[in-house]
Amino acid sequence: MRRPDGAAHRAPPPRQAPSPGIDFKLLLGALRRRAAIIALVGVLGAALGLGVQTKIKPRYTSTVSVLLDPKRSDTFGAEAQFGSVLVDGTKIASVVSVIESTELLGRVVLAEHLADDPEFGAPGDSRLHKWLGFLPFVQAPIQTTDLASRQQRALVRLYRALRVERVGMTYVLTIAVTASRPQVAQHLAEAVADTYLTDQIDAKAGATQRDSTWLTDRLNELRAELVRNEEAVATVREKYGLLQSDAPNGATLGKQSLTALNAQLEAAQADVAARRAAVNQIERIRSAKGSLDALPEVAASPVIEGLRKDEAVLAQQLALLRFNYKDNFAAVRKARDDERALQSQIAAEVSRIVSGIESAYQRAVDREQVLRAQLKQAQADETASTSVEGQVRLRDAQRVLDANRGLYDALLVQWRSVQQQLGHEEPEARIISRAALPDQPSWPKPVLLPAAGSVVLMLLAIAATLVPTLLDNRVINLADIEQRMGLPVLAAIPLLRRRDLAFARRRQTIVDYATRNPLSHFAESLRLLRAYLGISTAAAPRIVQVTSAVPGEGKSTMAAALAVSSASAGMRTVLVDADVRFSSVSTMFGMQRDEGLSDVLSGGIAWRSALRDHPQLPLTIIGSGSALLPEPDAIGSAKFAALMDELSRNFDLVILDSPPVLAVSDALVLGKCADATILVVQWRATARDLVDQAVKALRMVDAPLVGMMLNKIDLAKANQYEYGYNSTGRAARPYRA
Repeated sequence: MRRPDGAAHRAPPPRQAPSPGIDFKLLLGALRRRAAIIALVGVLGAALGLGVQTKIKPRYTSTVSVLLDPKRSDTFGAEAQFGSVLVDGTKIASVVSVIESTELLGRVVLAEHLADDPEFGAPGDSRLHKWLGFLPFVQAPIQTTDLASRQQRALVRLYRALRVERVGMTYVLTIAVTASRPQVAQHLAEAVADTYLTDQIDAKAGATQRDSTWLTDRLNELRAELVRNEEAVATVREKYGLLQSDAPNGATLGKQSLTALNAQLEAAQADVAARRAAVNQIERIRSAKGSLDALPEVAASPVIEGLRKDEAVLAQQLALLRFNYKDNFAAVRKARDDERALQSQIAAEVSRIVSGIESAYQRAVDREQVLRAQLKQAQADETASTSVEGQVRLRDAQRVLDANRGLYDALLVQWRSVQQQLGHEEPEARIISRAALPDQPSWPKPVLLPAAGSVVLMLLAIAATLVPTLLDNRVINLADIEQRMGLPVLAAIPLLRRRDLAFARRRQTIVDYATRNPLSHFAESLRLLRAYLGISTAAAPRIVQVTSAVPGEGKSTMAAALAVSSASAGMRTVLVDADVRFSSVSTMFGMQRDEGLSDVLSGGIAWRSALRDHPQLPLTIIGSGSALLPEPDAIGSAKFAALMDELSRNFDLVILDSPPVLAVSDALVLGKCADATILVVQWRATARDLVDQAVKALRMVDAPLVGMMLNKIDLAKANQYEYGYNSTGRAARPYRA
């Protein structure tokens, strides 16, 4: 459609609709509106929990702390079963299993006579029967009262009341028992711990006694075996003529002699080597014509050392005499003679030492030769006196004897250790904290059930508040329109009630309300809608289509109200009732039987003949017409386009009351002829999916959809939703009466 000035009106491009999501503000608003109810429900839940707690029989828990021995010295017998290794997680789990075992708890049941205790041994109804016992077809289970049954029930209930846990990563175990009486809980916790320690002592004592018996029997067997081994050794010696000695391994005298000769020969060879080294040194010194005073034997001789000292003293005296006297002086000559005599003595002593070294070397060589000859003769004698078979048999018999003797000695040491352990068994654990008498019940906790009841009922109340809000598919707030559809809200029209329409003892129409109450929110919403249409577009639209997604949303009333508002502002306005099937606008202005749009499109009258003027306003109305429904394509025909062109040339504003988009196709055809299309959506009535379909259909035919009008807003309820709607269609602070 072209305007008279030739410019085509263009609607603003639609905004990209963001992906819909959860409106947390709406959820928070729903919770805030029902905060008092939720709090009241929480108080009720706390009261119910407190009432249930008063009906529950309290339970008391008493705890014993037991420390496991982390490491014990390596011992034989019962101690080696546990104490020789470090305590690890598997070991502690095994101890827990022992404490919780049927065998150990059965001893506690027998010792404490729990079969006669009403809490543990008395028969009781199952939980299912307690809840469903009122039903006639639910039969109570048969409960036997014999001793074995009572003991079995006591064992099961004690197992349920017992809790054994490890304290962190330590070697400490806690044994806790829960009962309805604090004294019983304390006594049973002590009984379970004492029974476990006693069981460990008994088990170790039994194991130690078994080990002692086994070791005694084994020692007796080995003792008899040693006697037989010694007799076998003696038999072999006697058979093969092997002499017995005190030497180890049963060696004969010949062997002992050979061993001694070998040792002497080795010593003699070592002596010969040492003395040969000294003789070789003397020969090297003589060959080099050196002094024999450097020999270690000479240097170590005390005689030589004394003579050297005398020589030194005499040399000092001679030097002093020569300094004072001449060489022919008698004292000088005497001192010189003494010096020569002393040197002769030193040379004689050195010669004697050297001769002794050479003589000792010769004696060592002779002794070595003698020992070699003796060893050779002893070997010949030993070979001649013994046989190889005898030696082998003797070694085998001696080896068996030595092995049995070593085993006997080892078992004897173990037997003595076990004998020391008899009567001194200690458990592998000890109690570090005795059970105390509980003064407060462990179940139920003082605030547990009231708090749980309050939390549960409050969560149910919150769920009852949020679930309907999340499942509500109606258009409620601006986010449902602007964020979901990507379209602006042009106006938010408040709901007018009967009391709002009452005027001078008669009921006025919604159309009259806007003119009689120009300062109302309703009238202000229409004025701002007109301002938006004239400001937000490139050129003010001449033809405005007003439609809705489905019938009953008030689009005809809004089209008429917009036309009245525009006419009140002095604009030459024509209102066309294009909804020829229902003719709501015609009915509103009393034009049901007047000639109108259907008569013009069918060719019965000229378009000017269908115009009807408002008596007070510059408003012209074209009704739906008195003729039958036109052809299905009459709205999109050339006659309709020509009519729209004539109206836009002769009036400032043309408003089309279009049928609903999803009801018939006329709204889509009219969208192509209009300069702007407004979609009316009823607040809290129209489903968001229907609005989505209507917007999508209008966009598919390129209708100039400029925005939406949110109609029939209950301001009081809107404020409860914390979306205070002002007349601009924007969220504001809640309205006040």
